[in-house]
Amino acid sequence: MQNYAIENRFQYRTVRSNAISVFTKHATSKLIGGIVKPKFVDHKRKYTPSDIRSDVKIYLGVDVNYSLAWRAKEKALISLRGTTATSYSKLPAYLSFVVCLKNKTCSCGRFQYEEIPCEHAWAVLKRKSLVADGYCSDLYKPKTVLKIYEIPIYPLPDVAEWVIPEYIMYDEVRPPKFKRPPGEGQK
Repeated sequence: MQNYAIENRFQYRTVRSNAISVFTKHATSKLIGGIVKPKFVDHKRKYTPSDIRSDVKIYLGVDVNYSLAWRAKEKALISLRGTTATSYSKLPAYLSFVVCLKNKTCSCGRFQYEEIPCEHAWAVLKRKSLVADGYCSDLYKPKTVLKIYEIPIYPLPDVAEWVIPEYIMYDEVRPPKFKRPPGEGQK
């Protein structure tokens, strides 16, 4: 039944020469693309226009040129995967981050690591009209910063006034000895 449908979808052209009509079969790239489309479902399979030409010759008995097979391949791929413009329009959906203000987390990881809202969390806070103070760690709050500097910090005296013990003064400091881990090349 499928072969019958395929055979009836051919375009027939009439070539008139000296009042003799000759009918020839011609397959369009859209028709061939629809036939070879299932072979492109597996993206790892390499199916070239030359393969398409030989398959069309075997199954349909029609000779097609390379450029027609190429166009058929392109149409099959577009119908399966869409155009590049459509793919790029879907890209922002894959670049979004998940922010949980309750747990103070973001899928980028910076909110948890720095304990201060990342740019994704700031966008959510701004959109929800929330104040960021409750989402920052106490380390960043002014009271904590002032407590850190309550203890006086005295500047070091001039180098000439430093008292350095003699065993440290003449001790030779060398880099630590270690073995290079396996698999790392030398530079």
